[in-house]
Amino acid sequence: MNCNNNDQTFSEYLDKEMQNKLLVRFVFSKDFSKISAFSISLISIIAEEPREIIRFDATVREKTNVHRFYNNPPTKQYLEKEKNFETLEECIKNIRNKWNEYRLKYLENRQ
Repeated sequence: MNCNNNDQTFSEYLDKEMQNKLLVRFVFSKDFSKISAFSISLISIIAEEPREIIRFDATVREKTNVHRFYNNPPTKQYLEKEKNFETLEECIKNIRNKWNEYRLKYLENRQ
């Protein structure tokens, strides 16, 4: 993703211990009418190191996809989802609702 005025980033902790963070980045089109690219990640502190557990993303050239870093080996799957605000919200909601499940799968698959 390019750095310009059309870029937006925000994050929020998903737990009170502040060990699991939702990180959202997206880029508006030049006229701000649609989303050109996005990335929504779950970052967890595991063994005192930040680890990316799952990421939904889409780029200017690539369709919406999900990287499941909790799988061993990690997997990537293309989704039948448009690059739009609805998909962005759906992916954010998915991580907010399932972050603990994804983190547990990561830990299980790394033993």
